[in-house]
Amino acid sequence: MKGFLYGQTEYNLLKNSTRLTDYVAKGENEHFDFLSITDSNMYAAFKFYKACKDANIKPILGLEYTFKNEDNLTSCVLLYAKNNEGYKELVKISSLVKIEGIDTLDSIVQYKNIYFVFPFFDSFLERVFIKRDMDPSSLHILLEYINKIKEMNGYIGISMTNKLEKIPLVRAFIEYIKTLQVSYLPVHQMKYLEPMDSMIYECLAKIDGKEDKISEYDDYSFLVNPSTSRELDEFVSSINLNLFENKALLPHYPNTKGKSAQEYLYYLCHKGLEKRGFYREPYIERLNYELSIIHKMGFDDYFLIVWDFICYSKKNHILVGPGRGSAVGSLVAYTLGITEINPLEYGLLFERFLNPGRITMPDIDCDFPDKDRDKVIDYVSDLYGKKHVCTITTFGTFQVKSSINELSKIFGINLERAKKISDMISERGYDELLKLYKDDELYNFLYCAKGIEGLPKHISTHASGIILSEEELDCIIPLSFGASNIYQSQFEAVDLEELGLLKIDFLVLSNLTLIDGMIHDIPNYSIEQFRKIPLDDKLVYKLFQSGDTLGIFQMEKPAFQKALRECMPTEFNDLVAMNALFRPGPIKSLPDYIRRKHGERFEYIHKDLAPILKETYGVIVYQEQIMQIAQKFAGYTLGEADILRRAVSKKKADVLLEMRMDFVKKSIGRGYSKEIAERIYELIELFANYGFNKSHSVAYALFAYKMAYLKVHHFNAFMANIMNHAISNKETLIKYIAYSKQRGLFVQKPNINVSKGEFVFLDNWLYLPIKAIKGIGEDTVLKIVEERNNNGLFRNFNDFIERCKPTRSILEALVYSGALDVLGKTKKSMLEESDKQYQIYLKYIKGSEVSVSEYDFDFLKEKEMEYLGMNIQYNLFQNMKELYAKYKSYSLSDLKPRVYMNVIAAFSDLREITTKKGERMVLGMLEDDARNIKFTIFPRVYEKLPYGVLVKNKLYVLRGILEEDNKKELSFSISNVAIA
Repeated sequence: MKGFLYGQTEYNLLKNSTRLTDYVAKGENEHFDFLSITDSNMYAAFKFYKACKDANIKPILGLEYTFKNEDNLTSCVLLYAKNNEGYKELVKISSLVKIEGIDTLDSIVQYKNIYFVFPFFDSFLERVFIKRDMDPSSLHILLEYINKIKEMNGYIGISMTNKLEKIPLVRAFIEYIKTLQVSYLPVHQMKYLEPMDSMIYECLAKIDGKEDKISEYDDYSFLVNPSTSRELDEFVSSINLNLFENKALLPHYPNTKGKSAQEYLYYLCHKGLEKRGFYREPYIERLNYELSIIHKMGFDDYFLIVWDFICYSKKNHILVGPGRGSAVGSLVAYTLGITEINPLEYGLLFERFLNPGRITMPDIDCDFPDKDRDKVIDYVSDLYGKKHVCTITTFGTFQVKSSINELSKIFGINLERAKKISDMISERGYDELLKLYKDDELYNFLYCAKGIEGLPKHISTHASGIILSEEELDCIIPLSFGASNIYQSQFEAVDLEELGLLKIDFLVLSNLTLIDGMIHDIPNYSIEQFRKIPLDDKLVYKLFQSGDTLGIFQMEKPAFQKALRECMPTEFNDLVAMNALFRPGPIKSLPDYIRRKHGERFEYIHKDLAPILKETYGVIVYQEQIMQIAQKFAGYTLGEADILRRAVSKKKADVLLEMRMDFVKKSIGRGYSKEIAERIYELIELFANYGFNKSHSVAYALFAYKMAYLKVHHFNAFMANIMNHAISNKETLIKYIAYSKQRGLFVQKPNINVSKGEFVFLDNWLYLPIKAIKGIGEDTVLKIVEERNNNGLFRNFNDFIERCKPTRSILEALVYSGALDVLGKTKKSMLEESDKQYQIYLKYIKGSEVSVSEYDFDFLKEKEMEYLGMNIQYNLFQNMKELYAKYKSYSLSDLKPRVYMNVIAAFSDLREITTKKGERMVLGMLEDDARNIKFTIFPRVYEKLPYGVLVKNKLYVLRGILEEDNKKELSFSISNVAIA
């Protein structure tokens, strides 16, 4: 049989450059009978098995297991599954290696459905065999070791290709083991695919911090003509794997009510519908229809599982999102409380979520605040058992930039040149460059860069996915140790879902974290009150109409704010449509929607479109509308209509032609003309790519509306929380602080007797958190706040020093940020008092008290900026409203491109340069309390200014125009300068 043992792939991270797909493809092209995978993990076992089966090649699944020998050095043994039970044993071993770190031979000898193959090279066997003539005791040790291999029914793996300089040694060893009647097999360790790829492998080794130079005499590439033997044929023939066919892996909900899953789900849904106040037709009919589809598809338990952990969350005062994605179209999900949106009220379709004509796993994504997500996962893990729940592995891969950066260190290429190469690759691609530099020293660099790009370099954890299984997971898939004391799969998400395992996404939505904080900060306010926010609040719509959506979920961008001002939304459906339309593709229809909303006349292709498109003024906005059009005109079921929508959106020519003919034929059969049928189909084809999921849009519009409600009615709590979220992003934080000031909410510098780790609202002031000070970590904040809570406010500077004992660097951060101003001393005196050497100088040499003077304004402004990233106390921009009125000017944030405007600002950076013509001009940065922006003063303007008139930390009235500079960045071109 043609093939070889000891094949390895790219999933042997940084130890192999062979792409799995290329490996199997080459095996198919070379007419191999079998291929093996023997990575040191099982990340790729499923992918490899499936790829080999698709190529009609026998897959040999293995694992390279490393263990310690008597000489305290390591060897490896290749483990191969004999059968399905052997695969399970491999899974167990691989899991134990990752979780418990097993590394002895005794830990694996009990497994009976695995073949053990001990490679000779770089092993205990080789080391002892070499010493046999010099050290008589080595022969005894060698015999004992070989007898142990025989007891395990093991084989010795012999390579005649990997290390050619050792061929005489190998031949001597073969003659030796023949006398002992030990079975041996030809093996060939593959570290790369093609002979030239050895340099790619060597680069990977160096990236991994190792040196593994391949000798020109050695070959670790794909062996086109591998060694064969009768023993190898018998070995391969005896392996019989028939894996991954059991798809019934969904867990059962642990129902204690004595009902079947179907009965219990029916009971809960009907009870929930009654509780929601909709126990009437057409709700009952829709509910029973959905329940019948769910049962036929075998997903009763799935809905109970999700319902259960959502119930747990709500009972434990954990805020849950209103729903997202197509699941919002399910009445079952609504009656169970999984979602908070009535699908019938908004014309949402169940078939967009769960299509009876297309069997796929349901996908209900659940949103939680970041501080609570792990609590819900822990609950699920405790309920179903630790070995039934796991997180999911993802792979970080080499991208163009990371490939170039890593290889430039190896090839000695400087950063500037590496950047140019990276740009060339992005513009022209590897293949063109490899032809261009075929005879250049750069060729090897480019070849290796192409070779490692896309290879996995490290593992990570899927951001939200959790796997649940009826069977213990380490009987199905290999595991490793994950975060939060939960196991993690070695397979990635796409493999797990194809296996039939249940994946549920427990998502962290940052805006939900913000809302959770707002609810807690609003006096006498609850999650239940938040859920019941009315959707007809006129003040909220006034906010949307004004475009005042700073801090509002998905509606913060200036372009969205402009669209809102043009649209002037008056009802919730306008927000749903805006959310759907403000995306690449659909945005082309936004102007039509806005004009028609404001009265522009339009006509339908056919009157039967009117009931479907009336709410969006004849514009196709949603995928659900496409499905309803197909149902109306061609008589498709909604399930068939969804299949049509999906197929058309993929734009495959043969499929489009077939779909078109079927649609037109069926439409004609329902009494429509051929012309109308074709025009309607063309409409579907045009918008299938652009239509947005209405269920998702309703959910996110609801989210945005409720955030806007909190902003309108609880502004202080709203701003405090969005600023807490922006603490690490100084530019955004400065923008929020300036906005708050415009709205009459002022932010104070940190105060050691008030501030905490987050913004504090007190006496109509928002106090900047201690955590916002550069150089102050979480531990320091906790220590200060805990000391203050336990022993009262800090009475004076000495009291603070005695109780908190800050380091010099922390003290300077607190002093310069203004946090200690409340203690009654100048910044200069506080720092001098804390300096012991300075105190000795005062006492014994100068004979005076500590100075009560202060540093100058410019120094303190600079230090405040250094430690806070902004100026609050030492701020040039305290009385800007009066100045704007006096000089008929604007702030930098009011600037509009290509419009001459007057602004009041200060220069934060000034650089005079000389042009190629020898003329002087000035570049730099402007700042005010809301924005920083580049500026330019061209020679013709600069030459007219008095010498020395431009200085930093001074207010100017500047006239100019906002334009793109030669780097396509916005810059304010100044034409006139006056001191404010």
